[in-house]
Amino acid sequence: MKKVCFYPIADISNEYVYLMRKAIDRAGYKLADKTTFNAMMNSDIIHFNWYEGLPIRKGKTKILKKYIAKMTKLNLLKLSGKKLIVTIHNNDTYEDDKHALVHNVMKWLLDNADSIVIHCQESLKVIEKFGADTSKAHFVPHPNLIGMYEDIEKFDDYEKEPDDFVVLFLGTVRPYKHVETVIHAAEKLAGKKNIKILICGRTKTAKYTNEISQLIKTDNVKTAFRFIADEELPSLVRMADALVLPYRTKASLNSGAAFLAFSYGRTIISTDIGTAKEYANDDLIYMYKYDKNEAVHVERLVETISKAYDDFVKDPEGYRAKGKTLQERVTVENSLREVGQRLKEIYE
Repeated sequence: MKKVCFYPIADISNEYVYLMRKAIDRAGYKLADKTTFNAMMNSDIIHFNWYEGLPIRKGKTKILKKYIAKMTKLNLLKLSGKKLIVTIHNNDTYEDDKHALVHNVMKWLLDNADSIVIHCQESLKVIEKFGADTSKAHFVPHPNLIGMYEDIEKFDDYEKEPDDFVVLFLGTVRPYKHVETVIHAAEKLAGKKNIKILICGRTKTAKYTNEISQLIKTDNVKTAFRFIADEELPSLVRMADALVLPYRTKASLNSGAAFLAFSYGRTIISTDIGTAKEYANDDLIYMYKYDKNEAVHVERLVETISKAYDDFVKDPEGYRAKGKTLQERVTVENSLREVGQRLKEIYE
């Protein structure tokens, strides 16, 4: 039985890593229980995720030491003949000076990996930007989250009215996730009384919570700036009529939030990130083109939420069928069995 060192090790709080490791285990591989250099050397296959990361907020000396250590390990692994796999998660090519060493690590991984795992076709553009060989890329579906969370606790911070159309922003609230854009869009949608914007997730600081709260000028925005327990997620996502993903396309490729929505039979309202593009041609989701100009972004988000709402009002059953179809698709196409089978084809 071949041994796989899947980097990083994570507990159940990192759903992606937890599910990927589960798929690998079910595919018949032994998983290393550590990701130290020794554990890598004692494995047959090393599968890297986010390994390019460096402590860029630390001093230059610490960053350089970490960079040298990583590159030394990678070169020794390559010389030892280990099979190296890397998954592309981000769209950012790290071209600014601050991220130059991160860029170098990622370029080495793409150039030297035996295979590159992608979760969406948009990732091929990233490989091309780095000047790496796209023929090494292999598509592996992002695992669905069906059955991931126990449905034992009701989310009760907001009580949905029968005529409400709830658009949910879910996840850690950070400036780069464009929560502000969602709030500005909500203000322009205030005339459509049944559209409710629900923002749920922790903020980093009390100061940022206060800044976000002060931006809210209309009563169509409801918030729960707190940790959302796993047991609450099923009832919260089912309460929503769509999840909103207003992400910056330069940074985002794959979205776990999208697969959370699909897993519970909900559609998404999203910028044109990689995950969204995979489903955009089937009239199942609501996608719009991201623009770094905030005013343009707000207008496009308003238009897209309005389109989803109008479809919901005109044909509620047809609208709900979009989410149901997405759920049926990811049940089959993104099962752990399918993920494991695709990985097996790459590992062998």
